[in-house]
Amino acid sequence: KIVPDGHNGLLLSGTFTGTANLNPAGTTQLTAAAPSAPADGFLEKTDASFHTLWADDLGDVRAFSLNGLAADAAGNAVADGILQGSADVDPGPAVHTVTSSHGSAWLATYTAALGKLSWIKSMGQTTDPYGAAWFTSLSIDANGNYLLGGDFGGTVDIDPGPAVHTITESVSPDGYTGFFLKLDRNANFLFAGALRGDWWSDVTSVLANPDGTFYISGEVSDYANFNP
Repeated sequence: KIVPDGHNGLLLSGTFTGTANLNPAGTTQLTAAAPSAPADGFLEKTDASFHTLWADDLGDVRAFSLNGLAADAAGNAVADGILQGSADVDPGPAVHTVTSSHGSAWLATYTAALGKLSWIKSMGQTTDPYGAAWFTSLSIDANGNYLLGGDFGGTVDIDPGPAVHTITESVSPDGYTGFFLKLDRNANFLFAGALRGDWWSDVTSVLANPDGTFYISGEVSDYANFNP
């Protein structure tokens, strides 16, 4: 993915194997921290001349996968995706391990200046053997609130705080259901909705408008209720 950072630079994400030069205007090498993995994820920031300012190795994509990418008003990188198993999500020398028993959606911010992990929130924790959640996309509105889109299975808690807000998929355990979630700028739960139908639905993209409304796109099998 490639998105503008709002300050004449770019944020980029993707995958790599072995050792890769991620600087299109010089040399910035990353070496995969998980050499046995099919690929490692990366997050990178460049200036207006495409010189790399920083680049982070996010580790094995099987454990920690980045899907959505955006920049907040300060130019910090905001990303989301899915966590499976256990992963050190801090790209620096510090260790910040998060664990998911099934599959959890995550949202994180990385500082504009150095790409350091600011915070990470995990959602979708569950005791349901069929429960899992993952984010596919994100957008940030004019007030700095986070709009997130994704899919889930089973019954999961999508409130990143101590409170519980559970959603349940349309058909379990064979289907999955698209959902959207809005958090305030401090990652506190505001509201959520699930697009339930007779089989499965999938939210692939979200876009927040300046007036607080938003767009959702995706796909459904047969039919789904778009008024959650």
